[in-house]
Amino acid sequence: MTLTLNPLMGNLSSTYSVLASPLLALSSRFDFNVYSYESELQIGTELWRRKTKPLPDNLDWARMKMGQKPLFSQPSNVNDDDMAGCLKARLDQRGGLSLLWEGRMKDLLYSCGATIDLRHGENMIRGFGLEMQYSS
Repeated sequence: MTLTLNPLMGNLSSTYSVLASPLLALSSRFDFNVYSYESELQIGTELWRRKTKPLPDNLDWARMKMGQKPLFSQPSNVNDDDMAGCLKARLDQRGGLSLLWEGRMKDLLYSCGATIDLRHGENMIRGFGLEMQYSS
């Protein structure tokens, strides 16, 4: 939890984030201006996707009985090498929805995102972006 106060501008901001699981994070942010009484509330999430692995042969129970280590046990910690990408979403009180997908293919990093206005039926997509970076 973070609480920020800027007395000159009259801004008060609070943020709360929680790691719901090793692959899911939830967050909220509340901003308030003392001088104009304007406030803003945003909620967001990050959902990580692991790389696909071969399906287990359902014989891990037999390996454990024989005292061997299971082949397909789920580790409690998550490595960056196991991740295939991340979906980030944010919703604000004005009906704005922002989506961002970040991924990696070998040395190529890419991001694809869109901002959607849920209040207007026509022209809902406010912005769309694509970013690519090469790291050698």
